[in-house]
Amino acid sequence: MKVQECLFCKVAEGCPDLVELQLTQCKKINDDGVMVLAKKCHQLKRLMVDHCGGITDKSVIELTVGCPLLEYLTLTTCNLTDKSIQEIKKLQSLKVLDISSIPSITPTAILQVMKNCTLLECINLSLNPLVDDKCIEMVAKYGSNLKRLYCVSCAITDKGLEMIGQYSKTIQHLDVGWCQGVTDKGVRTISLTCPSLRYLGLIRCDSVTIKTMEELVEQYPYIEYSTFVLASMRLIERARQQGFRFDSS
Repeated sequence: MKVQECLFCKVAEGCPDLVELQLTQCKKINDDGVMVLAKKCHQLKRLMVDHCGGITDKSVIELTVGCPLLEYLTLTTCNLTDKSIQEIKKLQSLKVLDISSIPSITPTAILQVMKNCTLLECINLSLNPLVDDKCIEMVAKYGSNLKRLYCVSCAITDKGLEMIGQYSKTIQHLDVGWCQGVTDKGVRTISLTCPSLRYLGLIRCDSVTIKTMEELVEQYPYIEYSTFVLASMRLIERARQQGFRFDSS
């Protein structure tokens, strides 16, 4: 038995009531260890295994069976495919899911998650090139409790923002930074049609103009818009309030 698996056995056997475990950036972690957790720690509610390339579909599928109480699961940059992502639908208590930077996952798998994990409040789909407007439409339709949605550097355009405004009444925090298909039109549409929206991330959405941002800040003061320009303006204003002086020359 590998040393790593022995360590997991000791943790799992000694802590069968374990509810939270963070293994982020543990490069030596692989399927063997996670499968021991799945077999022994059935009370687990929060698991973070971000940036663990040794974790594959095999152990994630075991997790969905052995740890049915999971509420918080982050799998960023793990070596996964649709095969395990769509099995996450078994986790009926899931509230937070991070499957960002897993380029092979498709909207089909994400749809299975959204249809079945009805308690989801937060999902991170960032850095997945196959996440497009149609995918976001399904997320908005089925995410009846969704409050936070992250789609940084995905294939999102104004159409995706339109779909969120049309179907979601709960999303409060939306980040579509680095989505070059987002323009003034989409930002105006979602600001008007999504009454729950309180934050809109637009960093490096280069087709969104400063003029539109200035208008929307005035028109929707309850929405925090995040762009490089606005962030710089807020920083300067806070500095002024704290007594800093800037040389106008």
